[in-house]
Amino acid sequence: MLNIVPLFLAHQHERLLQLTLFDLENLSSPFDDKLNRSLIEKMVAEYYIPAGELLLKLAGRYGQAFKFALMLSGSLLELLKRYNTQGMDLFRRIVESGCAELVFAPCYSALSALYDQEEYLSQIERHHALLEEEFGVDPVVFYHDGPLDVGEVAEVLASRELRVLLIRKPANMNLISGAYHISDGQFNLLMCCDIDPYSQKGLNATVLESNSGDKENVWVCPVAHLEKTDRRFFSTFRGLVHRTTRGKGTRLFFPSEIASVQSGDFKEYSPLEVESGRHIVKQEQGTSPGAISSPGAICEGKHSSRGMDLGELERNAATVLFSLTGEARRKGDTAVLEELRRLSVDDHFYEMRAENENVYLTFLWALTYFEIAMTTRKDRSDL
Repeated sequence: MLNIVPLFLAHQHERLLQLTLFDLENLSSPFDDKLNRSLIEKMVAEYYIPAGELLLKLAGRYGQAFKFALMLSGSLLELLKRYNTQGMDLFRRIVESGCAELVFAPCYSALSALYDQEEYLSQIERHHALLEEEFGVDPVVFYHDGPLDVGEVAEVLASRELRVLLIRKPANMNLISGAYHISDGQFNLLMCCDIDPYSQKGLNATVLESNSGDKENVWVCPVAHLEKTDRRFFSTFRGLVHRTTRGKGTRLFFPSEIASVQSGDFKEYSPLEVESGRHIVKQEQGTSPGAISSPGAICEGKHSSRGMDLGELERNAATVLFSLTGEARRKGDTAVLEELRRLSVDDHFYEMRAENENVYLTFLWALTYFEIAMTTRKDRSDL
């Protein structure tokens, strides 16, 4: 039996103004509100509405036979709340149709796990609370696309009722979907795969080849980005749903259902040892602006070489950012803390990966703005 869990991702991040030192004195915010509004309106009109209407049409036609997972990033939800309620209403309709299972993740940045455990946990709780507030659901499936090892993530979430851990870009590529023991608990692991989810033949071949040990009950979680939908997406996905809902041997599932259907004994899982490809986040004092030791990092300054490989610019920017985040939290400066979290979205660091110094410098000026705000402003209500 081939059990397919389609996972649809929707994510946008806020853009910054092009800043220099001379902009800071009279600056009201480093975020480019005009551009952010324009981009989110474009994404809703050109991508989310066409894709969402297709999902609603399929849900109306096939009912409970049509199921998928939906990951709406925290930064996207806040942009929709601020600039485009039509997009938010669309996603509410999708969830209310019963065809989608929402999954949660860090609200802004998985990278925070490398620097500040308290912040990482706060961002997880924030995204979970945001989904409860906006959609009235209590998600039990976690989406992991970050630097931590699978075992580390499972331990972080040990206090929650975590049914399934969706994982992308794992450090250990030998992991397969299944049920695992860890410490005193257990969790179900479902691997996401970057394969063409719209070709039934190709999907079967890829999955059965990679999971040849259990051809009787195979799970696969193909990933699709709603921002990348096109005419081919509409036609091929509609065809896949038709075949899986009408044919035998293939079914669509919510990710949480793996817990009730998964067969076989639980496998023992142990966190990976430090790999040669992992990098050290901690830096010596004085080596670069804002160089500090990592406060309370979950994985002790290490991360997977298959996850977020931080270059020098990214490391410097992340070190300063999470240092300020921790300082704002200790001072109880919630206004600055919330703005820093908006700034912590991982996309900013991806843009630095190509050694883009303009992005890096703009990011540092934005951090400088918030550092000044935190140390000099008495009334921060205008942030």
